Amino acid sequence: MNGTPLPHEEPQMQNPPSGVLAYYWLRAAAGQPLKLELLDSSGAVRASAASDTAVRPVDTETLSVQAIWVQTPQPPSAAAGMHRYALGGVAARGGLPSVVPGDYTVRLTVDGQTYSQPVIIKPDPRGAP
Repeated sequence: MNGTPLPHEEPQMQNPPSGVLAYYWLRAAAGQPLKLELLDSSGAVRASAASDTAVRPVDTETLSVQAIWVQTPQPPSAAAGMHRYALGGVAARGGLPSVVPGDYTVRLTVDGQTYSQPVIIKPDPRGAP
């Protein structure tokens, strides 16, 4: 195969999101922008996302594939209900991970309250490509 994507009519499964999956539940919609952060063991922010981040449309002039193959990243939701968001996934350029294995903390800030949860990122069991 030469790396060309399959036609979009071809049935296929969607890849799981890369990065640390943060699941969160909001009883009611947030009154202020919600923020999710991934902190390393020294407390430095390695990845972050906010619900008020503007979604930029795909620049079709710079694409080397059809626009249907490009998914615009969406910000985390501040709506009431259960949500899932991937933090610190594969970097956009070069395919290198934006975070390395180790101890991290996921921090959620919503309506003036901060919640945190420790997380361990393990090496990919498939090994280096």
